[in-house]
Parts: sequence; C-alpha cells; structure tokens
Amino acid sequence: MLNKINKMNFNPSTLPIITLMNSIKNEKRSGLDLQPTYQRGYIWDNDFKEKLIYSLTKHYPIGNIIIRNLEEPNEKNSKSEVVDGQQRLTTIYKFVNDELIVSGEIAKKIVEENIDYYEEEYLTNKVVKKILDKFKKNKKIDLIFSSLPDGLKSDIETFPLSLTFISNAKTEEVSEYFRFVQNQERLKAGEIISSFPDTYLEKYLRKIDNKDKLLEILSFKDNRKEFEKIFYSMFGILENKIKLGGTDKNIQEYAKNKNDDFTQEVNSQINSMIINLNIISRLNNVNKLEINFNKRYLKFLLLICALGNLNFKENGEKILSDLNIINDKLSAFNSAKSDALNKKFKDFSKVKIEEYRKLSLLVKGSQKLVDVKKGIKFLEQELKSN
Repeated sequence: MLNKINKMNFNPSTLPIITLMNSIKNEKRSGLDLQPTYQRGYIWDNDFKEKLIYSLTKHYPIGNIIIRNLEEPNEKNSKSEVVDGQQRLTTIYKFVNDELIVSGEIAKKIVEENIDYYEEEYLTNKVVKKILDKFKKNKKIDLIFSSLPDGLKSDIETFPLSLTFISNAKTEEVSEYFRFVQNQERLKAGEIISSFPDTYLEKYLRKIDNKDKLLEILSFKDNRKEFEKIFYSMFGILENKIKLGGTDKNIQEYAKNKNDDFTQEVNSQINSMIINLNIISRLNNVNKLEINFNKRYLKFLLLICALGNLNFKENGEKILSDLNIINDKLSAFNSAKSDALNKKFKDFSKVKIEEYRKLSLLVKGSQKLVDVKKGIKFLEQELKSN
C-alpha cells in the first residue's frame, strides 16, 4: 500500500493590522517571524514605504499576505513565519512604532484627505494642532503614527489585511513555494524597476505633473507598471543604449545601472518629452477622444514628444486623435486577413504603404536609433499633413 502524502493546506482569512502587529512584537513569545531564513532583507525605499502608508489611510487593498503556521516553534521561538508580504508588514510595523516618518507631498495629502479628523482634535490635541497649522501655512510636515489623530490611528489599526495561512508544510516545501510565489508571474520590468532603491531615473517620472490624468486621457490602464517600463525605456533609446524593440531584461538592466548625467542633446529631448506629456495631461476635451490604446501608441507618442516639433499646446487633441488613426492603420500589417492592407490603405501609393510598413516594424526587433529617428520624422510629417 502506498503511503499517503501530506499536502500543504492553504486557508484564506482576514485579520486587523493591530493583531498582526502584536504578533510581530511578540515574535520571541510564539509570535510572527518577519524574516525566516528563506526571506530576503528589508529593501524598500522611502517612496514605496510612504505610498504604502498612504494606501492604508485611503483604505486601499494592499494585496494578500501569506503566513506559515508552524507545528513547533522555530529558532526564534516564533509559531508562524511570513512567506510573502515581508516588505509590507515590516513597513507597517515600523510606522506604527514611530520608526518611519512620512513627509513631503504624501504627508500633506494624508492631512488634506483626513482633514475632518484633524479639525475634530484641533483644540484638544497639541500635536494635531501643530501639524494642522503647518498644513494651512503650506509648511513642511513630518508624520509619525503617534502624531496622527485618534480616529485615523484607529482606522489604520483596524484595517483588515487579506491573509492566507499555510499549514502542514516542511521548511523545504515552504522555501520552494516562496520561490514559486516570487516567480510564478515573472515581474515585468516596470515592477522590478520600481523595487530598486533610489533609481536614478525615478526623478524624471516624478516630473510628470499628473500621471493618472495622463493615462486616463490616453485610455491606458497601467497594469503591472507598464507605463514606467516604456517611459524608462525611452531614456535608453535616446541614449542609444538599448533598442526600441528591446526586451524587458534590457530595460531592467539599463534602469538599474543608469547613474550618470545625460548629454545636453539627450537631456533636451527628455525635457521636451516631459513638457509635452504635462501639456497632454492638462487637455480639456478629453471626453471627445476615442483612443484604441496599445503599447505601440504609447511608444510612438513618447518619441514624438521627445524628438518631434509638434505643438501639443494648440493641437493636442488633434495630434492624439490622428496618431490613433495612424496606429490603427499599422495594425493591418499584423492582420491575417488578405484584404486588410487594401481596406486600411485605400488610395495610398505603394511608396507610402512601404513607409507605413517600416513604421510598423520600428517597435519590433532591435531597431537602431538612426532608424527610429527616421521613422518618427515620417510619422511627424504624416501627423502634420493630416
């Protein structure tokens, strides 16, 4: 008779933050171990930490936490271990214990969006009064957990975390599962880039005044940080360090290792790209635009913003709309339908169709910068002629 194989059990649950924080605090008294041997260290940068705390104050879901229940205490005398969610739980633990300061614009947003709590305690809480006075005078604000109004502290402590508990599992099985969790859906370059501490290129992303509004105008759902990946790739393309059709790995390595200044020419192109993106984010007639968005559209738009001489301030809506028409025509080169080209390019000359074919190939394979510039010049001419 075959021996019955014991399998790991997975049980979903929810617990308030305060319960997990107490368990972490009592790590050596049968509590929760944040750093079992298979875990990496605490690597999040301040931007990630502050945004997580802001998410809690907004009641945003912060993802599932996976915890292993132990049959016997480990070497730290803990009865449970974090398998996935170490960065998030460590950040929260440090914040509620006043070891993490939230400052700058994030701090101001937290005060602004919880102004009712601050006003309630304005006359009874000196710390709250001091912070609210600074906020009203637009002065620098530093927030720690103990300085928050009681209502906001309670909101955070009672915030329900989504959990999955693993039981009936050996250490080697959990270690294998941990690696699987980290790799079952390969992190796309944008997410990997965002995990790098103090990425040199991150300061340029922050120069976009309203990224959410920009993506709304472009009808682009920023799944898995795809915008950041494409945005960062532009720097490498303009520097001639990576190709327009390069892989995610190429982009990841470029963004990770970039730590020096750009040439004057490239810096001018980058500034032009960001200025034009900010103009687009402030367009008024966005509801009239119908953009069938894809990544090719975004790549062409970013390159036009960087290399072209189009007037987005006066003709922004028309440029975006005409680019959408051109992008739709380019889809014919990928169509399996035999008459797709004839339908999309009716009355176009063979020479013009060939130029469009070259344009469609720009985002495929490894294209040289000189060819990218030629393609964008043609695209710009088409947008002007339209």
